[in-house]
Amino acid sequence: MVINIDAFRKSFSDPSKETKANIIHRQNDRLNGLRPIEFIASTNPILIIDEPQSVDNTSKAKEAIETLNPLCSLRYSATHLQKFNLMYKLDSIDAYEQQLVKQIEVANVKLEDSSNKAYIRVVSVKANPRSAKVEIDLNQSGTTKRKVLTLKNGDDLYEKSKGRDVYDGYVINDIYIEEENEYIEFLNQEIINLGQTIGDADNDSIKRLQIRKTIEEHLDKELRLKPKGIKVLSLFFIDKVANYRAYDAEGNAIKGKYALWFEEEFETISKKPKYQTLFEKIDNNDIENIHDGYFAQDKKGRLKDSTGKNKDDESAFDKIMKNKEKLLSFDEPLRFIFSHSALKEGWDNPNVFQICTLNETNSVMKKDKR
Repeated sequence: MVINIDAFRKSFSDPSKETKANIIHRQNDRLNGLRPIEFIASTNPILIIDEPQSVDNTSKAKEAIETLNPLCSLRYSATHLQKFNLMYKLDSIDAYEQQLVKQIEVANVKLEDSSNKAYIRVVSVKANPRSAKVEIDLNQSGTTKRKVLTLKNGDDLYEKSKGRDVYDGYVINDIYIEEENEYIEFLNQEIINLGQTIGDADNDSIKRLQIRKTIEEHLDKELRLKPKGIKVLSLFFIDKVANYRAYDAEGNAIKGKYALWFEEEFETISKKPKYQTLFEKIDNNDIENIHDGYFAQDKKGRLKDSTGKNKDDESAFDKIMKNKEKLLSFDEPLRFIFSHSALKEGWDNPNVFQICTLNETNSVMKKDKR
């Protein structure tokens, strides 16, 4: 029997809500007044849970699973939230050695000289005693660590940073506390306003570099794999749908900054001589057709951010699942896929050779899934 958790976890414990319960928990005259769940439970089934971190991750889900009265439960996942009795393990190293996955390479991008500038952010100022909370980079155990310090007039950022040369000359001359005009003035005559940051890498510039690098890696692989009949796909995970697809005052869809950056970078990179065998001609219409976004939609059909766990995600998820085979055809121009939350467990495509994360995540589990 194949069943999903939503089919047997709803309102089965409250008699007053029986009509809202899943059918499997409702009494049935054809079953002599018994409930289907009782017949299943009486067999003590062997329960196999695929991707348990998304199935039995709530108290309601765990309670529903118990009603199945399983003889035993087997859980299959690469990213368990809770581990029980481990019977078999296939980690990323084993999978690679057994040639079950492609080789993984990680590319990093950074702005030139961004780490060689004085980073200073004024967090807050205080009147009594007059002081300011300032975030700077500190030398610590051979590495650089960003930390917020409470500073006063006369403090030398070179000393506070434990000898970082980029802060030479940054001695606080005055902390100005007038409301809506707060700032810090240094002896080198540089002024930094409350909330202002200097010396930090521009986040948009880094993301644009990520897009450029992904396009280059993609086209390099197309040069090698297209003659072998293998279509190359690239996947972008983004932080906000609006950064890829936005709407004007009249509700018309317009390109967000990620879509604009992609098209500008692709148009430039694709004109390099080494890629000319891939393209006879590149125009704006061609570029628009090679990338698309797969996002949840609201009732008006507008794309929106979501968690990837509700009904609004079904349209995006079904779209890319049903078109999975079409994506592998060279007749389909789509090569670059932008997603927010729709792609998760259950979606797999061996032709995705590049994954670019334009969202920030510290979750090891999310990285493992991807």
